[in-house]
Amino acid sequence: MKGGNNLDLSTIKKNKISVFIMIVGIVLLVVGLALKVPGDKLTTYSFESGKYSHIEEYVGGDAYNYIIGASLVGGHIAGVMCQKAVFISAGVFIFLGGLALFSFVVSNSEIIDDVCTMDVETKKEEISAEIESE
Repeated sequence: MKGGNNLDLSTIKKNKISVFIMIVGIVLLVVGLALKVPGDKLTTYSFESGKYSHIEEYVGGDAYNYIIGASLVGGHIAGVMCQKAVFISAGVFIFLGGLALFSFVVSNSEIIDDVCTMDVETKKEEISAEIESE
């Protein structure tokens, strides 16, 4: 009986770990989906909305300002898109790893339970055979 309780506690701990890993994966996935990409429209005015990105400095000529601003906005957009890709892909892989661990723990515990049940039945048959022979 004592071995069965240890098996149950071990299985419960492994299940909790795998569920925690899946939750971490879901959190990363949600963070990746929630990241806002900066606006791709460029203006010289400061707006609070997410549609527009504005140029904060004036370097002497509208064309130069737009070239510099476009480079900066392009860098911001590329950076956020890379962050989104990393968070989403890491979240999916971590979630799938936790799911695989969860299914592995459940299948192993079922197999071990079947083996333990077979051992008990075999011992019962051996004991009854010994009693009958005496």
